[in-house]
Amino acid sequence: MTAQQDFIKREKFLDEYETNLGLPYRSLFTVDDELQNYFVMDRSQIEKLSAKDCSVIAYRLAQYSFHMQRCINREKAMIPYAEQQLNNIIAQNLESYSKFTKHDMKVASICRENKAAEEWSRIIIWAQQRVAKLEDLAQGINNLSYRISTVQKHKEEAK
Repeated sequence: MTAQQDFIKREKFLDEYETNLGLPYRSLFTVDDELQNYFVMDRSQIEKLSAKDCSVIAYRLAQYSFHMQRCINREKAMIPYAEQQLNNIIAQNLESYSKFTKHDMKVASICRENKAAEEWSRIIIWAQQRVAKLEDLAQGINNLSYRISTVQKHKEEAK
């Protein structure tokens, strides 16, 4: 089984786990035009919103933030498994290198020579990059949700 096939198998396992928790299948969430419009609302648009509109928008943004957090958690769950698989391959090949060769150089050489090690290395880097990117986005969307909730509270108090 290739690293990619193993990774896909693990993702299916995580999908089943989340479904058994009662969560909807993660790919069912789509970013539609409505949601995208909330990201670019200007001040005049926000001022025209009712308290109820603010409540709905805040909820939709929170839903999207939750969806993104699930994606982040999935990537984070896969990283240690991929690292373990890569380390197993590296451990089997370390004897081929001098004890004076730097560990990073050994890993790079093993990855260059071993297709499975290279695949696992790429999966780790890809997952780490996605986590870094998505964490900031999820936090930003969560902040938007909070801000719209604050606007809602101010509108309700103004009544």
